[in-house]
Amino acid sequence: MTTASAPSGAEERTEASAERPKPRAGRNVNGATVGDLLKDLRDDGVQLMREEIALATTEMSEKLKRTGRNTGYLVTGGFIAYGGFLLLLVSAAAGLALGLRALGTTTQTAVWLAPLIIGIVVAVIGGVFMKKAVSTLKKESIVPKQTIASVKETNQWVRNKMT
Repeated sequence: MTTASAPSGAEERTEASAERPKPRAGRNVNGATVGDLLKDLRDDGVQLMREEIALATTEMSEKLKRTGRNTGYLVTGGFIAYGGFLLLLVSAAAGLALGLRALGTTTQTAVWLAPLIIGIVVAVIGGVFMKKAVSTLKKESIVPKQTIASVKETNQWVRNKMT
């Protein structure tokens, strides 16, 4: 009765080494030359820069949309305040002048005091709209933060690969 003996660890390593092709001079284990690797690195770098530019474009587009919308709010608030100033000043001033006159003020005083009071109130309302828009716009940054972070990350990755 013959028994087959199991190969020892050294024999297994020798057999495994015999099956794996040895790289030729100037080639790595996968068979790529240094030139091939450098070409791949260049192509990947170009593709990465294209993707970074696309990310920056998308991010800037989103920021410009938000900035445009808030600028629209600012302009709208200004026009509303101005229109309100004109319309309310005329109609409310007439009513307030009548009220002031009923309280015993002279006609000359009621004629200038009523539009002044109404104008201040309308200007404050318009100012609130404009302050809200300016506050929002100040918080908005046009710097493409995601792209900058991604470029820094890529730069660090390349540095790590070069060392």
